[in-house]
Amino acid sequence: MSAVPTVAQRILLVEDSDVQALELRSVLEATGYEVTRAASAEQALELLNHSIPDLIIADLELPNMDGRELTRTLRQNPRTRAVPVLMVTSASAREDERAGLESGADAYVQKSRDPQPLLMRAAALLRSARLDTPQEGADFRRARVVVLDSSATQRLNIQQLLANDFMMQASGDLDEVLRSLSAPEAPDCIIVNLLDVRIDGVTACERLAHARDTEGAAPLGCLIVGVGGRSLADGDLVRAAFLAGADDVVGSIADTELLRLRLRALLRRQAVQREVRRLEAERASAHATSEHFRLLVEGVLDYAIFMLDTDGKVTTWNGGAERIKGYSSDEIIGQHFSRFYTEQQLANNEPQRALNVAREEGRYEVESQRVRKDGAAFWAHVVIDPIFSADRELLGYAKITRDISERRQAAEQLQEARVALMQAQKMEAIGQLTGGIAHDFNNMLAGIIGGLSLLERRINAKRYDETKELIDAALTSANRAASLTSRLLAFGRRQSLDIQPNDVNAIVASMRMLVERTVSENITFDTAFEKSEAWAMTDASQLESAILNLVINARDAMPDGGHLRVETKAGRIAKNAGGECAPGDYVLITVRDTGHGMTKEVLAKIFDPFFTTKPIGQGTGLGLSMVYGFMRQAGGQVLVESEVGKGTAVTMWLPRANAQKQVEPVQTLRARGAGETVLVVEDDPQVRLMIGEALKELGYNSLLHEEAAAALPILEDEAQHIDLLITDVGLPGMDGRKLAEIARSVRPDLKVLFITGYAQHAGVRSEFLSERMAMIVKPFSLEGFADAVNQMLSPNA
Repeated sequence: MSAVPTVAQRILLVEDSDVQALELRSVLEATGYEVTRAASAEQALELLNHSIPDLIIADLELPNMDGRELTRTLRQNPRTRAVPVLMVTSASAREDERAGLESGADAYVQKSRDPQPLLMRAAALLRSARLDTPQEGADFRRARVVVLDSSATQRLNIQQLLANDFMMQASGDLDEVLRSLSAPEAPDCIIVNLLDVRIDGVTACERLAHARDTEGAAPLGCLIVGVGGRSLADGDLVRAAFLAGADDVVGSIADTELLRLRLRALLRRQAVQREVRRLEAERASAHATSEHFRLLVEGVLDYAIFMLDTDGKVTTWNGGAERIKGYSSDEIIGQHFSRFYTEQQLANNEPQRALNVAREEGRYEVESQRVRKDGAAFWAHVVIDPIFSADRELLGYAKITRDISERRQAAEQLQEARVALMQAQKMEAIGQLTGGIAHDFNNMLAGIIGGLSLLERRINAKRYDETKELIDAALTSANRAASLTSRLLAFGRRQSLDIQPNDVNAIVASMRMLVERTVSENITFDTAFEKSEAWAMTDASQLESAILNLVINARDAMPDGGHLRVETKAGRIAKNAGGECAPGDYVLITVRDTGHGMTKEVLAKIFDPFFTTKPIGQGTGLGLSMVYGFMRQAGGQVLVESEVGKGTAVTMWLPRANAQKQVEPVQTLRARGAGETVLVVEDDPQVRLMIGEALKELGYNSLLHEEAAAALPILEDEAQHIDLLITDVGLPGMDGRKLAEIARSVRPDLKVLFITGYAQHAGVRSEFLSERMAMIVKPFSLEGFADAVNQMLSPNA
């Protein structure tokens, strides 16, 4: 092996003596090194600010700052911490060598006329620096040291001397030590007895160095230290050891402290160099990753990806940004990103607001218009993320912009198509609805108009005994029309409901006889109640109608017989459960049959108005629509389960109510009035005429008006006595509820009876009516109207 470097390596020589500096420089340059000389430690530090050498050779005795202080300064600076330092001195005092090593020097050489010791140690320090490889993470564990010596006594002696400082192992077999180099826990240093009587120390150094230096043969970085059994005066042996690959040679193991210091210095430099290599590898890896990321970002053309500094100025620019925004990197880098905003956005200080939101909330994201270089506006999806250092210092912003103009245009076109489709479906539904209404009303009106026309003929002909049949037919058609409008209002959730706490079980039980008469004899019927009482908020009469509708549907689904059951039980809807109902407790009423069931296609349409699977003339198609509308208006829902061939279960959900005590109201009704005055406000002339005639027939005086404005002066006239106000809810101008409020302000005890055919604002009576108020729904019979008026004017009302 040769000590001559194959590539010129740089050495900083720190020597204050011009003569000695010239001699040392000549020797080093003759060997092939590139040498720079500093005459003082201060000059050396100045040179190190500009260039870092591969090795520093420093005299121990320097003016002002000596070599030891220089070495300590070098070890404290991260830039020079790993640079090997070789200390030289003209003195031979062991104290100087010990002080130099303790200050952080890697080796110590006494000046002499023979340059070989200096050259050998310099070459060893430079070689070990080249051979060292980076390891994962910093390695500050205790170093592993192996002693190679054929003498067991000598091995034990060295182990005991160094056991407190290092993890010691010993072996008298060179091959065993060579194998340890490739072990998972390879040694950091091997001490070779150069004067071993059985093992050739120089050959051992050469084989160990070869195994260490051969790529892939063993982990790199193991130090080889030759030790003599006595003071090594034989310069040839020392030279041979260094040439064989030893990193250092210690003259004698008798000076335990010096040996320990030399080993510490070597291993310390080794550990520092490993850490430096690791950091350099990390920096190289980070640089490679950064470069790969830069190339990746540069290659993205669908997104504008760029960085902003803390003030919002562009610092990077990728190809996508140039394609989308139109600026080249030379044009835009260094410019403020606000130039991408519209005039209105600039006036609203949008750019600064975006940075504020990103910094304070961690992200800013928006879809908004932006401006290209040519001034054209486009729709963009913008994301701005803040970039912070490890100590949360703001470094800048990462900004990503995507041109979504085409996507937005496509979305708008799709929305337009959806609106058009919904409008077409709406018109189809309206056409179906109006067609069904027209069909049914035409049939009913035919019975009414035809019956009244024939009635007029027979009265004119004085055939009075033949009029009752025609009157009954006309009334039947009119009642059918009233039932149809009631179902339409229920479907549209515009009927007037008397929502009160009701025991659902009692309602179902009271309907048992009606249900048994409705179904055929080949259908068995029973009820199943989870509890004896099931109180719910509902309109009792409308619930009865809904149950009857479902019973009729179940009957028609079992033409060959079957089983029908009405069940009640408690239910609950949890928070965040979704669906049509609010979270809370409910009462469930299920009408279950064993009929033919329904397909998925039929199930999807069962709540559509006028949809029916029954033959023509056997159903209006409004039964389930009415049930659905009633449930939604009452704050509940209706769910249907059905399987072809097994039957159907329709479940109505009603809000649960607290149990109530049933108290039957005691009222004294009169068959006729006693001349009380009733103020009537009704905009429809026919209905107003009918009400006036009915009141006259019942023995009341009436004041008839078509609008609220005409009735107000009468209400405000203290001389005019009024016992009851009858008003339509839906009046032109001021509605009936507002009229009642004004009337109550001047007549606090006035009783009010509302009549309505469309409960847009009076869906739930308990919410609409106040004390001494009541309501009846159009169309009503004379008997129903008379009962309502009599109840209002009775003494207990």
